[in-house]
Amino acid sequence: MLNIGMSKQQDFLTILKGNRMEDITQEGRDNVMINRVNLSRATVNEVDKLSELLNEQRAIGYSKIVVDLSQCTNLDSTFIGVLVLTHKQLLAKGGNLTLVEPLDPARELFQLTGISKVISTFETAEDAIMSFNINPEIKEIAFAQ
Repeated sequence: MLNIGMSKQQDFLTILKGNRMEDITQEGRDNVMINRVNLSRATVNEVDKLSELLNEQRAIGYSKIVVDLSQCTNLDSTFIGVLVLTHKQLLAKGGNLTLVEPLDPARELFQLTGISKVISTFETAEDAIMSFNINPEIKEIAFAQ
């Protein structure tokens, strides 16, 4: 369960309802925040909205964030830059950002630039959410003395 004060979370959700951004919608599930980008083109024009949302989510304690790009066909470098920066900030605090794959040609851009190697990408939001709950198997290694 998310370890943040209920009042902070309530305030954040109230702000979202009063300031509804149809371009980017949010859904909190347990300790994961899902951001759906409802745009075919995600560009510098929307980057401030995305950056503000992601910063607020981190500030109130979300460390597992999904950005669903499944409606996007075009992403510019500024928008991608916010995703990479947020991913880096979350990793530094023990969190993670995952993505739902965009449509072509943006998907091809992810592969060509290596973004999909840096940030985990999934076909669906459900797969991205489930990835947070997978505990990698820890193997013991015995060293000969």
